[in-house]
Amino acid sequence: MKRLIAPGLGLAFALVLGPALAQEPDPKALVEKAIKAHGGEETLLKLQTARTKGSGTVDVMGLSIKFTSETVQTPTKHKTRMVMDALGQKIDTTEVFDGDKAWLVLMNKIIDLDGDQLKAMKDSAHASNVETLVPLLKDKQFTLEALKEEKVNDKPAVGVRVKAKGQRDVDLWFDKDTNLVVKVARISYDSDSMKDAKYEAIVTDYKDFGGIKHASKVQVIKDGKKFMELDITDVKPVDKVDGKEFARPL
Repeated sequence: MKRLIAPGLGLAFALVLGPALAQEPDPKALVEKAIKAHGGEETLLKLQTARTKGSGTVDVMGLSIKFTSETVQTPTKHKTRMVMDALGQKIDTTEVFDGDKAWLVLMNKIIDLDGDQLKAMKDSAHASNVETLVPLLKDKQFTLEALKEEKVNDKPAVGVRVKAKGQRDVDLWFDKDTNLVVKVARISYDSDSMKDAKYEAIVTDYKDFGGIKHASKVQVIKDGKKFMELDITDVKPVDKVDGKEFARPL
């Protein structure tokens, strides 16, 4: 049988067209693997309503300030109390987003958050929902796009961009070997610079919290610079949160 294509031409086509024909990872399959790696759908659904405690440092105005924190969250609401030690002064703050409005309680003074600050709280709530993974395969508002492979903590990671109408994109990165979430990246408003900033959360040191696999260390990088380091000390799913938790003080 005569050759229809010369051997040299076959090699040339392979070299030129091969990369273009290579298939991108299926983003849905990546999320399915990640859900399994994190303990399965049932386990992750429990984390949609949970209490989390931790401690760490946050960089503000050139200072590295120590803090302890406690967060309670539902799929649409969250509340975080932070007690900071700034130059020997104790600063107690509570930040609340009730699904519609947001406010900050600082040293017993209530500050309503609106405009870009309120939008930033909504961005945060959306990102928290995305990070529970399960809604990405069940809620039709989400569309997924594969991202190019990159290294996170010097290890290969595969990424998925999560899109939803009316929401900013959230990029999730999964360790290529373990399928665990290792990085979350998004754009949101920064009240310090009063403009948008890129936030990257690097999550490491997964531990078992009562049967739930969860990262115990988080490093937040803002526009390429270290912003916060958090050690998570406790994660507890709760069946229900009393609505009073998110009630605005009178």
